[in-house]
Amino acid sequence: MTISLSALDLVVAGPNGTAAESLDATSRTVLRLDTLGYRRVWFAEHHGTELSASVVPSALIAHFAA
Repeated sequence: MTISLSALDLVVAGPNGTAAESLDATSRTVLRLDTLGYRRVWFAEHHGTELSASVVPSALIAHFAA
């Protein structure tokens, strides 16, 4: 039996972090998950959350899929 693994990333920026740092960290995570054989990475959409750099999942998907 084969199990397909997926991950959820909230693209969270730390209290002193920037959105750019958060996206860079997520990029490293996505690459690592790919090498580990994960089949999907999901991005959550959060509005009005100060620590979230993930507002438009479709833009994140296009960026990280490239």
